Amino acid sequence: MKKRVLSILLVVCLIVSLLPVSAFADEVDASGTCGENVTWTLKDGVLTISGTGAMEDYRWDTVPWRNYSETIEKVVVEDGVTSIGSATLDDLWMLVSVEISDTVVSISNGAFYCCNLREVFYSGTVEQWSTVNILDGNEKLYLVTVHCADGDVFPHGICGENLTWTLANGTLAISGTGDMEDYYLEIECSPWVDIAEEIVNVVIEPGVTSIGEYAFLDCTNLVDITVPDTVTIIGLGAFNDCDSLTNVNYSETVEQWEKISIADDNNRLLTAKIHCTDGDVIPHGTCGENVTWRLDEDGTLTISGMGAMADYDYWDGAPWDGRKDSIINVVIEDGVTSIGSYAFSDCTSLEGIILPDGLKSIGTKAFGYCRNLSTVSISDSVTSIGSYAFDECYELNT
Repeated sequence: MKKRVLSILLVVCLIVSLLPVSAFADEVDASGTCGENVTWTLKDGVLTISGTGAMEDYRWDTVPWRNYSETIEKVVVEDGVTSIGSATLDDLWMLVSVEISDTVVSISNGAFYCCNLREVFYSGTVEQWSTVNILDGNEKLYLVTVHCADGDVFPHGICGENLTWTLANGTLAISGTGDMEDYYLEIECSPWVDIAEEIVNVVIEPGVTSIGEYAFLDCTNLVDITVPDTVTIIGLGAFNDCDSLTNVNYSETVEQWEKISIADDNNRLLTAKIHCTDGDVIPHGTCGENVTWRLDEDGTLTISGMGAMADYDYWDGAPWDGRKDSIINVVIEDGVTSIGSYAFSDCTSLEGIILPDGLKSIGTKAFGYCRNLSTVSISDSVTSIGSYAFDECYELNT
């Protein structure tokens, strides 16, 4: 038995002795040239650019490491390299960080066009970084934090002819004078849309006169915003889908706030707590052509006016949706002739309703899922009740 084991060991040693030394050396995934005196090496998800002088410029489909794009998580541009070529880091969706030497003086068009970059580490100072010539198609570089030797450069840019923005530690600051740009769904989004989820607070500084259309669309983590008295216009859908918006801090009186022109699709703003210098604004607005609503601190939602309420649906809810958990009672005053579809759907704290004698119709799922609703008295004037109007109102006794 001992002889057999010894024989096996001798065979293994003989095989090992015949292998080239390179078999035990660190292997790279791939390598090549990317400039006259510049080379690239890919190993363990790290793409390293080294040498002296400028990198080559490429098209997205001619980048030499294109076949490995899904494996690259980090890029290191070493000392001696003076430029980052066009499209070189395009389409690197796994890319998280880049290290850039202070010998780099230019970044060509679209070098960072389509990548999932999170942060940049730059070996020079903040002042040196500001002198790097960054050409078009590198917006990603303005949406990440650049860590320099003496401090950080936070995401920043322009959002109006004379306005700039900076996002640092969750706070988006808008400063300058004049109007913000207007933005449009699926056409031209705000410059911070790709990092909207990082925005927790917005501070609009004095001098800004308007908040642009769809400016804060999809800022789902936005909680607080500070608005100066210089703002006179809030554009269409400026706070659309700002589901977490809770507090608005306004630097003037309630009367002055009421003078601001607030366009449609800003329900999340109107249902937030608006703090003015002389008190809070009571949430209110319109819910029909000639019908208005008001939500008092005691949880009473009052609907008043003449004619029909507007209809809503599952995706486009009533204007008080942002505060529906605080609605305890609903009072619909004389003159209102219909309750809109989905108007009070999912108001889970709603306990009681007062309906007017002249009410004619109740829309589909108007009170659906109001599981604490216990009493409702419907007059003979009501001639139409939509399907599932009181769906899953388990406590209801008519």
